[in-house]
Amino acid sequence: MRSRKSAPAARTRRMRTRARPRRPKKRRSYFWLMRLALVGLIVISSMGLIGTAGTIGVVDYFAGDLPSIQAIRAANLTQTTRILDRNGTVIESLYHQNRTVVLLAQISPKLQQATIATEDRTFYSNSGVDYRRLAIAIGYDLTHHSSTLGGSTITEQVVKNVVLDSTEAQSRTVSRKFRELLLAEEMERRYSKQQILEIYLNTINYGNGAYGAEAAAETYFQVHAGDLTWAQASFLAGLPQAPADYDPFGTPDQLALAKWRWRSVLDGLVAVGDLSRTAADSLYNGDLVARMIAAHKALPGSHNPLTAHFVDYIERYIIQRYGAQGDARDESL
Repeated sequence: MRSRKSAPAARTRRMRTRARPRRPKKRRSYFWLMRLALVGLIVISSMGLIGTAGTIGVVDYFAGDLPSIQAIRAANLTQTTRILDRNGTVIESLYHQNRTVVLLAQISPKLQQATIATEDRTFYSNSGVDYRRLAIAIGYDLTHHSSTLGGSTITEQVVKNVVLDSTEAQSRTVSRKFRELLLAEEMERRYSKQQILEIYLNTINYGNGAYGAEAAAETYFQVHAGDLTWAQASFLAGLPQAPADYDPFGTPDQLALAKWRWRSVLDGLVAVGDLSRTAADSLYNGDLVARMIAAHKALPGSHNPLTAHFVDYIERYIIQRYGAQGDARDESL
C-alpha cells in the first residue's frame, strides 16, 4: 500500500525534477535576446552616426564653396561706371554688365511680389528647394523630352548665378544639380530670405544689357527700381526666364513673345491674389508697351560725338590706374 501511494509522489518528484532545468534555459534565452537587441541597437546607432557624419561631411564639403554674405552681397557685384560732367550730368556709362546695385528696400515691393509669384511662389516657405515642383519638372522633362518647365527656386538661381562658375552653371549633369540643391539648402541656413532676394534682384539678367532691378527699370522705363508701377514691375518680372526671346525692342516676334510673357505674369499675380482680374486686364490693355518703345526710340545715341574724345581719355585713365577690369568699378568720375 505504501508503495502504491508513493508511486504518484515519486512520479511527481520526477516531473518536478525534469521541469526545473527549463527555467535556466528561458533565462539564457531572455539574456541572449537582450544581448542581441543591444548589439542591434549599437549597430543601428553606429550606422546612424556614420550616416549623419557622412551627411555633415558632404554638406560641409560643398558648403565650403559658399562665400560669405559680404563677398556675394550686392556691393561686390560688378557695376556700371558713370562719367559725369561738372554739373553732374551723365556723359557716358561704361560697363561689362550694366548694373547699379541697390538695397532691397530700394526695390519696389511690387517687383518683389511679381518676381516671387512668377519665379518661386513658395519662396518664403521652402528650404531653398521646392521638391514638389522639382519632381513635377522632372516628370515633365521626361515625358516631353525637353527641359522647358523650370523647377529651380530663387535660392537655387542665386547659387547658379553667383556661387557656381559659368562653366559648371551651364552644365546639365546630375552631380551639378545635386551640388546646387545642397548649396541652396545650406544658403537658406546661413542667409535670410531678404538677403537672398536682394542678391537675386541685383544679379539677374533682364535683357538688353540690363543686370539687376535698378538697371532694368532705367533701361526699359527710365525710372528707379523703387518707383516701378504694377504694370512696369509685372512686365520686368517675366523677362529673366528668356531675356533674349522676350525683347520688346527686337523683332515683331520677340515683341509678341514679350507681351505673351507679360500676360502670363499678370495671370500669376491674379492666381496668388496680388491683383484682381479686372486690374490685370486693365494693365495689359493699357499703353505701357507703346510708351516704352516710343521712349526707347527717343533716347539719344550711345555715344555723343562732342564728348567722345574726353570719354576715351577717361577710359584709358581708368584702365591704366585700375587695370583691364577697372571700367567695371562702381565709380563716378
